[in-house]
Amino acid sequence: MTSKSKILNAAIEVFAEKGKHGATMDEIGGRAGINKAMVYYYYTSKDMLYHEALMDIIKEQSGRFATDPRSEQNPGGQIATIERLIRKFFYGFNQDQNKSKILFESLINYPNDLHKVIKKVTAESEGPEFFAEEFLGVLKKGIKNKTFRNINPEHTLISILGMSIIYNLMGKSIAETFLSMPVGDEKAFISKREKSITDLVLYGICTQDAGGKGQ
Repeated sequence: MTSKSKILNAAIEVFAEKGKHGATMDEIGGRAGINKAMVYYYYTSKDMLYHEALMDIIKEQSGRFATDPRSEQNPGGQIATIERLIRKFFYGFNQDQNKSKILFESLINYPNDLHKVIKKVTAESEGPEFFAEEFLGVLKKGIKNKTFRNINPEHTLISILGMSIIYNLMGKSIAETFLSMPVGDEKAFISKREKSITDLVLYGICTQDAGGKGQ
């Protein structure tokens, strides 16, 4: 692993633990086993290093959401694609807790910076904007062919992202605190949450003929 990669990996750990404000270049260098001068050689400021950490996270996340256009040409394919994308949202945010913490911190405290990173990754990849345009495209096709009700695609996506994010931030705490519900086997709990979100979304967006609640 190169020195630059070691610094970035250490930065992700420290940013996740202490946030951007609480992290220091000294601690990041110490965690990477690299002297401070070398850290500043590769990254001239903490802002630059945080930006690179966000770039790494968004590139990794955006690679998880590619869909096969052929699978979306029929109603069953559109429903299956929505199910698969929900699953990818849910487990994608859950796979690396350090990266998820940084992503959520930037969403809350540095949304403009995060938006710029998403735009930059999109421009470099020449693909859909992160996952949003791809997901919205599937919803709009489904609305057009009456697989999905006449819903607002953007607000539907906000709701799905919100449910996925809330689990990672506080889903376990909500269950234990408000419901006195012991989580126990967290893997099984996550599986149930993913199924519950998928059922809730599909029942709400699908037309009656496609298995939803109706027009």
